Parts: sequence; C-alpha cells; structure tokens
Amino acid sequence: MIAEDNDADLYLIRESLNASGLEYEAREAGNGEEVFALIGGPSGLCGFDGLILDLNLTTHSGLDILQTVRKNTAFAGIRVIILTSSLSPDDERRALALGADAYLHKPMDLLEFMQVGTRIAALLQGSNGQAAGV
Repeated sequence: MIAEDNDADLYLIRESLNASGLEYEAREAGNGEEVFALIGGPSGLCGFDGLILDLNLTTHSGLDILQTVRKNTAFAGIRVIILTSSLSPDDERRALALGADAYLHKPMDLLEFMQVGTRIAALLQGSNGQAAGV
C-alpha cells in the first residue's frame, strides 16, 4: 500500500518503483482515513509485503497509522517504510521507535527521487526475489 496525499509525490513514487524493476501491485490511499479503511477491510494488509507511508497525511498522521499497524499482530510481517519530506530528527526517532523498518527522505531532486524506488524495492523484495505487494 502506498499512503501519500500529494499527487505529484505519488506519481514520482510509482515512477521510481517502476524504474527499479520491482514487480508489484499496489493499493493507494490519499489520507489517513483511507488507510484505516483499507487495512480494516476484509483483506486488510494480508497478502501485502509493505506499506509506504508518508508522515504528513491528512485526517490521521503517518505515525498514528504506524502505531496502529505495529500494535496489530495480524500485520506483524508487514514492512513499513516511511517516505517523508520531514527532516525532523524527532520524527525519525519516533518512527523507528514505533517499528518502522526504514525512514527515507523524499529528495527534492528528480534524479535522486527516481533512485528511491531502488531502495524501496530492496527493502520490500523477499530473499526469493518474488514480486512484492504494497
């Protein structure tokens, strides 16, 4: 699942994942309510390898979502990757303390942003190289 409320950033995330060569299927959520609706639904995050999560979502923060996901044992195997524009060391410490698997900053440079997909792919891809679901 990709949780991102900025359409331009969502487009760049998709493009960077495509450029990485990662084969994936993704659900998308544009705010915190949509994330909770998707993870609370019948299938929830089952069958998905990861959650790419912006911290600055509307309606519920990414940290609130991260905390909820980590408290639910049904999501224990889900990798949570924070991808945010926040440069706050406090945000990074809190996200990692809450159980984020990685904390990545959204680059301002387009070429650097396109490399983010490779980093995300490496975090999401299983050791067997199978396609990932996000």
